[in-house]
Amino acid sequence: MPPTQAAAEQIKISVRTCCLLIFVRKIMPIQRLVSLRALHKWCVVAIMAGVFSCIAVGFIQQAHCQQRTDFDQTLQAWKDKLKELAVLQREFNVCEEHEADDIRKRWRATKAEGDRIGQQLVKIGADVYEASNIDNQEIKQLLEWAAKQRYAEGQYRETAMIGHSLLRHDPQNFPLVFDTVRAAFFANEFDLVVKLIDDWQSRSAGESPELQTLSNLATAYQSEWQRELELREKEKNADLPQLELVTSKGKIVIELFEEQAPNSVNSLVHLVETDFFKNMTFFEVFEHQYALTGCPFNNGSGGPDMGILSEGNLPNARKHFRGTVSLRVNPQDQSARSQFYLLKIPMPDFDQQHVVVGRVIEGMDVVDSLTATHKLDRKLNPVPIQDAAPDHFISIKVLKKRDHEYRPEVIGR
Repeated sequence: MPPTQAAAEQIKISVRTCCLLIFVRKIMPIQRLVSLRALHKWCVVAIMAGVFSCIAVGFIQQAHCQQRTDFDQTLQAWKDKLKELAVLQREFNVCEEHEADDIRKRWRATKAEGDRIGQQLVKIGADVYEASNIDNQEIKQLLEWAAKQRYAEGQYRETAMIGHSLLRHDPQNFPLVFDTVRAAFFANEFDLVVKLIDDWQSRSAGESPELQTLSNLATAYQSEWQRELELREKEKNADLPQLELVTSKGKIVIELFEEQAPNSVNSLVHLVETDFFKNMTFFEVFEHQYALTGCPFNNGSGGPDMGILSEGNLPNARKHFRGTVSLRVNPQDQSARSQFYLLKIPMPDFDQQHVVVGRVIEGMDVVDSLTATHKLDRKLNPVPIQDAAPDHFISIKVLKKRDHEYRPEVIGR
């Protein structure tokens, strides 16, 4: 309804209210009614409420119209960038060798700008779709496409936010609910997981074992995540050690939890400083799970001659969230050596099995982009991906450490 029409309707309602008040004043005994002055006051209040209501309706509708205009303009800008990329691709296919570097440079700059516009487009689209009273199929298709892209890239929080907007007009869509809940869990958004599942259960008569499992895990992890956030806040000025991994996909910076896993951190820092990790690969990488590295044979069978006792069972051991760095523990003798995981998602099964030694503070997008080397078969057994080329270390170094010697207490093989 246009703002002017909405205003007229709201004023009509207010006038009818005033007339009703006056009519009641005439037919009811005076002792059971407010005074005439009070009645006049209520009439004024009713009219003013109508005026302010229609102004609010107008502002809301104008804001929605502006959002839609912004969406259309941003969509066109994004399409223009896609056309520019297509032109550059055609130019590159027929260019001379000396022109190639310039075209590559222009292509990277155009793509970066297109990615920025695309991010903005999805955000505006989600706002428009969620605020709209109709199920806009054009925007819905864009958001569904964006959700799949974000999930594939490991952008789980963005995936969950898009899914949350889509559920505004399709709350009974179980696949959408499940995908949104899963993405929220992967993003450490445990409160959102519980809320989404509670909303689904309040609307649906059926039960879902999959959602119930995620609900139980998220509920158990809510307090642990709050503890983790509190620890991170305290650690802002703790001057914790840091490692820098330069990989074939980019740079990753790791902060080490020396307070909770001191001997494990001593061991990692010592191995880095003695150049133990040179030329190693990420030999076991699963999409939407983890990347494993630290084996000198690049197959999971090796490590240094001396190991350390696991610190994973200590009372103050930290939990395995997305971005966690975890030292792998041999279950037979509870020893850890050099192999460590970079977790793409929370892994509650790893708690008390492996040792949380740190977290990724820069380059999580690099972790998500590491080439998958393994997948799960139908029986959920890990199998290698044929012809997968593992990513590797270019360099690894200690960025900073505390003022003491890093030499672990070791045990024999």
